Amino acid sequence: MSTHIPWQSWSPIKPSIFRMPRWDYSPVALQNHQDQISHARERKKITGWCSWYAFGKQIDHHLIIAQAIKIKELGLPIEYILIDDGWAQWGDWNEPDRTRFPKGIHGLVKELKQLGFSVGLWIAPFLCEPYSEFARHHPEWIVKSSNNSFFPGLQSFPGEKFFPWKKYLLDCKNDVVIQHIYQRIDEILNWGIDLLKLDFLYAPYFDPSILDDEIPYNTLQSLFLHIRSRHPNTYVIACGCPEVPARYVVDAWRVSKDIVIPQLYNIPLLSTYIHDKRVKLLEEKIQAFEKHSEYFALDPDVCVVSKRTGLSLNNIAKLIKIVKKNKDVCFLGDNLKSLTREEIKKAASIFE
Repeated sequence: MSTHIPWQSWSPIKPSIFRMPRWDYSPVALQNHQDQISHARERKKITGWCSWYAFGKQIDHHLIIAQAIKIKELGLPIEYILIDDGWAQWGDWNEPDRTRFPKGIHGLVKELKQLGFSVGLWIAPFLCEPYSEFARHHPEWIVKSSNNSFFPGLQSFPGEKFFPWKKYLLDCKNDVVIQHIYQRIDEILNWGIDLLKLDFLYAPYFDPSILDDEIPYNTLQSLFLHIRSRHPNTYVIACGCPEVPARYVVDAWRVSKDIVIPQLYNIPLLSTYIHDKRVKLLEEKIQAFEKHSEYFALDPDVCVVSKRTGLSLNNIAKLIKIVKKNKDVCFLGDNLKSLTREEIKKAASIFE
């Protein structure tokens, strides 16, 4: 077994002694693959706002629209509104949560476009939730462990199967499953989605029946090429993604982990410790992968300026500098309606 460090976009520059979380390290032997395309698509700098860092999964139609209206009021030069996790059960990508999105994502997209925005949507294509309709109707499409139980797909820490947030891994060896994923993505993009944020893309590598990266590599490459051929105008961001299969076939590659974790905002000391470390990791990763920017745009995640994140003022300033300097991807992640005047000035500065 060999390991490439950094293997995927969340992996640290230096491996931890305990090699945790598991998703940072390849579980299979990695082969040398030739790039199928030799040049990246024409680049354009994109700007946006992402829902995850302000609200986590607690999003709905009216909240997203309120943020879009606030962006217009502030005069921020933002093109994309990115609807992150919380809009649907994992696996049930064909049907949004109608209690939160009564008009569906298509209806929300229509209103956002009337306000002058392009729209992005987040999905985790290779994972499903235990109580999803997908898991209930297609248990045969989920990878099984040696004891015939459903295989945990996040591959974070030991005992994951007991976590309340556990996810299951789809069987990417099954062509029917792959065609199902393609169909769901085609449906999503037909809602008028302009940007697709694909997350947890390392997951197929952890199928326990796979010994090397041939199948997961081809799974990712084929997915990216499918989107490019069927939806050539869609901007694709790959997160938690091994680098090699993403070369030249995605528009942007997330360089680091989520810059802040919403669930930690109310735990002051811990949030400051973890989030400050993540700014440092982002800085290291941006520098380490600068030469790889020929393959895809380097996505530094988002800029957040609110004190509620726990970030120190020094690291907020450092984060602003990193995101502002990035020439390809520039997103905000705060609840714009709750920022002070000074914080609004800081947020606006990344677009100057």
